[in-house]
Amino acid sequence: MKLFLRALFFCASFLLSLSAVSPALAQTPPSSIDASQLPPHTLFYVLWRGAPSPSARSANSLYALWDDPDFAPARNALFDSFLSESRKSADAKSQLTREELSEYTPLLDNPLAVGFVSDPSQASSNSVSLKTDASAHKWNGIFFIYDRSGKEALLAKAVLRMRAADKEPATLSPITIAGIPAMKLTGKGGTNYWVESGKYVVSSGELSVVEQILRGLKIGPNSASLLSSTDTAALQQAARSVKGAAPAFTASGLGGVPAFKEASAVLGEGALEFFLNISDIAKLAKDVPTPAGFRAGTVLDALNVKAMHSIAGRVYLDGTKTRFQTVVLGDTSEGTIFDIWGAGQTRPASIAYIPQDAVSYREFQVNLPGIYALAMHVAKSFLTQGDQDKTDMIESMARAKLGMSTSDALHSLTGEMGYLQSDSFSGLGKSTFFLGVNNRDNALRLIRHAFLDNIISDTDLDGVTFVTLSSGNARTSSTPGNSPAVQYHLAVTDDLILVSANKAAFRSPLAKRKSSATPSQLAPFFAAHSGAPAAVNGLSFLDFQKFDWQSLKNLPGRNKAIGTSVLLEFVPDKTVPPQRKSWLDEIDPKVFSRHLHLSYGYSWKDANGLHLEGWID
Repeated sequence: MKLFLRALFFCASFLLSLSAVSPALAQTPPSSIDASQLPPHTLFYVLWRGAPSPSARSANSLYALWDDPDFAPARNALFDSFLSESRKSADAKSQLTREELSEYTPLLDNPLAVGFVSDPSQASSNSVSLKTDASAHKWNGIFFIYDRSGKEALLAKAVLRMRAADKEPATLSPITIAGIPAMKLTGKGGTNYWVESGKYVVSSGELSVVEQILRGLKIGPNSASLLSSTDTAALQQAARSVKGAAPAFTASGLGGVPAFKEASAVLGEGALEFFLNISDIAKLAKDVPTPAGFRAGTVLDALNVKAMHSIAGRVYLDGTKTRFQTVVLGDTSEGTIFDIWGAGQTRPASIAYIPQDAVSYREFQVNLPGIYALAMHVAKSFLTQGDQDKTDMIESMARAKLGMSTSDALHSLTGEMGYLQSDSFSGLGKSTFFLGVNNRDNALRLIRHAFLDNIISDTDLDGVTFVTLSSGNARTSSTPGNSPAVQYHLAVTDDLILVSANKAAFRSPLAKRKSSATPSQLAPFFAAHSGAPAAVNGLSFLDFQKFDWQSLKNLPGRNKAIGTSVLLEFVPDKTVPPQRKSWLDEIDPKVFSRHLHLSYGYSWKDANGLHLEGWID
């Protein structure tokens, strides 16, 4: 149940941010903001390329859901959720109305980028100074770039609206940046610079960041300005009397940074893209003190985080599908942070257990010995020379609890884990969780020793060992008046441990195990990805057509004012009267099955990093 609600909320939120524009205004702007020309010390950015073309929008399933008249209750609820924080403000001037939100959302028609540029002086040094001068400049490298083509008047109105809502309006001072008239805004929160030239608006808290962005954008002559003619004249006069310092620019922008070059395969296209330079962040965080008093670099070095270079991704439309791509790039050699993830399998063992009536399935694979080795490496980094025998004590304690060495225990499992769900709504009651088994005998020894006091029953049937565990001590009687202990059921086969709170949930997966047929739900995936990648370490699907959407209306307690799930109400406001109807009361559930069919996700690990892809159709 939670999986569907999370997926539904994600889809709706994604649609609000990507499609809260009129279809009549939908367009495909050119890639006017080139991320490769951003400052070289950009730590991260998010780039939105603007609304899609009408043809791309009409073909896409998620957009079709959003535009469906029957989806109006959900659209209205989503807008209300974005307004909820505004309603809580005691200042009436800062409260945004639904009409204003609807008026300003067409600004999303055009490309925009937000991000953060690190302090070059810190990036060029080997460490971050732990001593800070109270009078020292506090770096604020957040930047904003917007292509205002055709939106000049609306943007000007939005800016004036925001400034009017400030309790303490910033002081405006005309300056020049790179020879271009600009505004310096000085307020309680610090200083910000605002430049508009040509079709762009550029803003940042750092003058040098604005200068580098302007250079990268290759700004031409000014187009229509957000400033009045009087303000423009004043700025021109100020520009003649103020001599701007020439900034020190590097030979190339972000496009010349190795981490960005490495991630270029998933950048440059799509409706939305993001990039995070992990290698630079790790360098900056190396000498940052932690609350426990030790250097963050101690842990980062022990985990070999420097092997991770970047995280990047994009969202793009592909006919009816909305595709997602994310990569975690770096050196995946043994002994690095990438040891957390498993190498993958050509055909994960859990696939054999997916029944034909399965609604959802998700599996992923971790490297259990690798995780343990990293954990011990971190532990040893805090031990002084001569104290290394303390790690032996940890091993002895683990052996006493597990009944075998840590190595044997970890190697008895494959690292594959996940769950599958066959019922269409009832939640976790009939869900089946699983763990991959590498050595069945050792896995059973591990279970029987680690849960010695919790085992209620232990039987074998048709080559499967069924174990029932109690959340309490099975060897002692329960105290009168206490709630009965929760029971968990395990089914141990040659390659998997199935876990469920309902033993009947094992029936379908174990029956499917006897068949060699590929689950019908995964047929489209294997058809589209035959041979590439060779092995996956993560695989999932959701069958929206099999989900009982009508049952959403019968969720227990969903109309309670306190404790109501944000995923259901979309409005995290606990002051709402208990009897207020939610969007679920008003929406026709058939609208979901009319547009949503299947969702797939998969991941794999290679020498270049971890790759995750998926789509919603």
